Amino acid sequence: KDYILCLDYHDDVVELSPSSNKIRFYQVKTRTRGAFTSTVLTKREKNSSGSLSLSFLGKLYCHYHNFKDEVDGLFFVGSQRFDVQLQSQKKSLEQEIINLSDLEGTTANEIIEKLKKETNEHNINLNIIFLKAANLDIQEHQKGAIGELALYLEEIFHDRAVPVGAFYKALIGKVKQRSNWEFSCANGVKELLQNKAITKSEVDDLIASYKPEKYPIINKLFLYNAKNEVEPLSELV
Repeated sequence: KDYILCLDYHDDVVELSPSSNKIRFYQVKTRTRGAFTSTVLTKREKNSSGSLSLSFLGKLYCHYHNFKDEVDGLFFVGSQRFDVQLQSQKKSLEQEIINLSDLEGTTANEIIEKLKKETNEHNINLNIIFLKAANLDIQEHQKGAIGELALYLEEIFHDRAVPVGAFYKALIGKVKQRSNWEFSCANGVKELLQNKAITKSEVDDLIASYKPEKYPIINKLFLYNAKNEVEPLSELV
């Protein structure tokens, strides 16, 4: 499907679907130890002016307040799992994704009341909020990203070799450039797409530029490996 990813614009990542005109907001948080609890998700800290800042979920829910029917999902993505009480007998710490509508009644009501105070909304829609455990390794995030990218490229190219290291550097270069853009996009959507977003067509073009035909000798080595069942090459760059 077609997509546009906006980086550090409204939130950490915003996914837009041009075909359905829907938006998904992703707030990404890391935690070195311990699971995320409902208390952590709704905790409000005092800022420099002495007033209370928005909680993690409060900030996320503001997007629903601003965009309503266009919102397809609000995702809190954590580096650790979530320790919350569910309606079912399932253990939350074993779930990769949790919809807040599946929370046990007392926990759900506590979150609803806190979000009401933060957002001044009378009706809180928990169906739109998701908790997603990304299992991010804070110390080894680059290796993890390269590993996931390698699996993704393997699905696309199958038994054809692709220089994963080079592809990662090219892709992460685009991500950093768009994330670090600090100027406003006051001149419209075109400027926004150029400076703060990555589109599906850009990623497709990047994948197309790494067709195995451009690296015949690497592909030959890879196919020889597979045919003779020897140990795979650790990394192709």
